[in-house]
Amino acid sequence: MPRKVVSGPNYDDEYNDDYDEYDEDYDDYGGTGHSDDIQHPTKEKESSKKSSSMVPVLWRCSMCMFDNHESMVYCEMCGVFRESFMKSAKDGSIKDSLQLPSRDVSKPLILPICDVIKSQSTGQLAAFGKLETGAIRIGSKVLISPCGEVATVKSIERDSNSCDIARAGDNVAVSLQGIDGSKLIAGGILCNPGFPVPVSNFLELRVLVLDVTIPILIGYQVEFHIHHVKEAARVTKIVALLDKAGKPSKTAPRFLKSKQNAVVQVTLDAPVCVEEFSKCRALGRAFLRSCGSTIAVGVVTRILGQDQN
Repeated sequence: MPRKVVSGPNYDDEYNDDYDEYDEDYDDYGGTGHSDDIQHPTKEKESSKKSSSMVPVLWRCSMCMFDNHESMVYCEMCGVFRESFMKSAKDGSIKDSLQLPSRDVSKPLILPICDVIKSQSTGQLAAFGKLETGAIRIGSKVLISPCGEVATVKSIERDSNSCDIARAGDNVAVSLQGIDGSKLIAGGILCNPGFPVPVSNFLELRVLVLDVTIPILIGYQVEFHIHHVKEAARVTKIVALLDKAGKPSKTAPRFLKSKQNAVVQVTLDAPVCVEEFSKCRALGRAFLRSCGSTIAVGVVTRILGQDQN
């Protein structure tokens, strides 16, 4: 049955400001254009607010067009600070906009190994790093990637003090028993044996090319940096260029130049511990370097497995 269209009410001039404000909200949430949809602006605003609270609030970086969470004050892809953050820094209201980061203690354990140090309490080698997600306690079993061996937590030091448990956000030194100390290397991961971190050397990235003098071609040799690992790699495929909305504008371009957003595939000489950015941000940020300078920054969008070539 066709929908009955009723002509909208006539507003006086004194309501023009409210009506214009409603029009902006109406356009943002994809109105249908029917005049009977705008007979009750107040009710429509309330329903729009309810629906908007169910989806994550994002803001788009003006440089790389990457969508960031509302709580972030800088772009997680290119590092540019948010415009509203810079304005609040100038007028002195920045302290009111900062929020404490949330700790993902409900997710499985992920502890990237930043360095291998000598524990002050036990004198043994210990894995030092920041707990990204989950929690760890003395006596628990952990999986060391990429070697794939399981060990038991012997001691935990947080801020040079011994403790029984540590949670996401803590910087800790973890001593392990049941494993050779040589297996602990910077760039490895301590994780839950039931939720192993993927290990791969064939990845798909979404990147922003920085100021480069030489275009990036297929086969271009780069230094791949991710969390605490660096590995020699090469660009094996340029999938597509992206426009300002993040949608493909040109497939299979021959090269990449400065200030371009693109989706590329890279092959590493050796596999590394990695995770998609949507699942773990700390293990999904990547940097491409060449000749001592960073040529591109990006995030891991897909893990393509192992490349035997």
